[in-house]
Amino acid sequence: MAEPGDNHDHDAEIGFASAASLRGQQREDARTQAPGLVPTAGRHPRPSVRDLGVRATTAAGVSPELYAVYILILLAVPTIGVSAVIGLLAVRNRSMPDNALEAGHFVFQRRTLWIAAAAAALGVVLIIVNVGVIVLFLAAVWVLVRGAFGVFKLKAGQPINRPGTWLI
Repeated sequence: MAEPGDNHDHDAEIGFASAASLRGQQREDARTQAPGLVPTAGRHPRPSVRDLGVRATTAAGVSPELYAVYILILLAVPTIGVSAVIGLLAVRNRSMPDNALEAGHFVFQRRTLWIAAAAAALGVVLIIVNVGVIVLFLAAVWVLVRGAFGVFKLKAGQPINRPGTWLI
């Protein structure tokens, strides 16, 4: 806690972020923050937010439909497949994109949705022999993992290396 007459910025030492540091700027010197205050001798203000590496940026020119289909894929489990059916209808009639990055993601999404539909149908049929619940659970996990993987790759601007595979 600051004592009267203590002009040192203690928040910078314990990790509180200032508004300037959240914008990516360094904390201003105490002399420029409040006139008449003298900083403690021998101490230099340290930035309170460190750069933890390169930030992922959205690839320029990526079609928003790719993100929309990934959202539908990720919502397939909570909506009990309704959003997957909508996503399947969305990719069924769409043409292949010209861009190689978008084309790879498009094939990945299309295969994910078709395989998920087949696995769901198989799981519903296999409920009769008490194996269907396991198949439906594994299909749900598989869809979520592929959907999240695709979103992360698209957000980073990276293509799907093998869009025709069953795995990620």
